[in-house]
Parts: sequence; structure tokens; C-alpha cells
Amino acid sequence: MLIMHELGIANQVFDLLKSEAESRHATVKGVKLIIGRMSGIMPDSLVFLLETISQGSVCSGMKIEFKLVDPELVCSNCGNSFSAEGYDFTCPECGSGDCKMVSGRDLIVEKIHMEVDDGD
Repeated sequence: MLIMHELGIANQVFDLLKSEAESRHATVKGVKLIIGRMSGIMPDSLVFLLETISQGSVCSGMKIEFKLVDPELVCSNCGNSFSAEGYDFTCPECGSGDCKMVSGRDLIVEKIHMEVDDGD
């Protein structure tokens, strides 16, 4: 059932890429995504779905790269900012468990590589 989550996300990313390419009369040659480890996104499933739904479009054959990033937290007790590895969300400075996640749940389209159609 997890693939249904990725299907909705893949459709949103595809719509964004397609729209950007069409507005520039271009084709998408590649995209780089940043995926937070706490986003719940399975990167391999997302890549597979993007490749599948983009066939026959301005995104067909694009190279899809992704980078997984650890969650970033801020300690409410001492104000320390830190990157959490694994599932240890305790502050390494003061040991508090009262920390807020400020990033790591997101999906960011970092870069889109397009080739403009020259009209020939």
C-alpha cells in the first residue's frame, strides 16, 4: 500500500516538471530531488513511478537523481541545532528529548535540467 503514497507524489512532481518544460518549450533531461528521511517516501518507488508516468511526455527518459537527508532538529531546552542520525532525537548537548524537527520530512525539487527545443 505504500506505493499509493508515492504515486500521488510522483504525479505532483511530474505535473511540475511538465508544466515548467512546456512553458519554456523544452524537454526535461534530468531532475534532482532532495528527500527527507522522515518524509515516508520510498525513493526507489518514487523513481520507478516517475519513469513510468513520464513515458511519451516532455519528461520521457529524464535522469532522476535523489539525495536522502537526515532530519534537522532544534532543542527547545538549550537551543542547539543538530542533525539526527537514525531515530535518536535527543539533544547531543544537553540530553533533552524536547526537540522540534525543522526539516527532514520534505521533498524538494532541487534542480531541473532542461533542453530548449530550437524549433528546427
